[in-house]
Amino acid sequence: MKTARRPARKPAKPRKRESRTCGIYRIRNKKTGRRYFGQSSWIEHRWRDHVQELNSGQHCNYRLREDWRKYGARAFEFRVVERCLESQLDLREAIWISTTAEDEYNIMRPSIEQVRRRQSEGGVDWLLWAIGLLVLALICYSA
Repeated sequence: MKTARRPARKPAKPRKRESRTCGIYRIRNKKTGRRYFGQSSWIEHRWRDHVQELNSGQHCNYRLREDWRKYGARAFEFRVVERCLESQLDLREAIWISTTAEDEYNIMRPSIEQVRRRQSEGGVDWLLWAIGLLVLALICYSA
């Protein structure tokens, strides 16, 4: 009696290269509406870090940590709000944070002027900055 042969296994597919989004992200509490804006040159990885720190109670932002504990992970949404060059991260983050109220999650509120002054020493393109600010204002206030 012959036994049936199993077909040969297909070789494992190579893993897809994980995307690396550079830009500004937002964490929003869907129950309270409070927001946290952050920046990263690898947003997908940064989000995993946030979740790990929040789940373990080790996140440095006490406001976000307490609401995560109170409302649970399902009460929060994560979204990329703007893609930008790594050289623009500080300025773009400062602009997004400036749109938030004082009682939201961002504890450190960098001054746009301080960021611009610091970056001007490195040769920031002011026209690009002004266009970005105009686009942000249109996005924020048209909704």
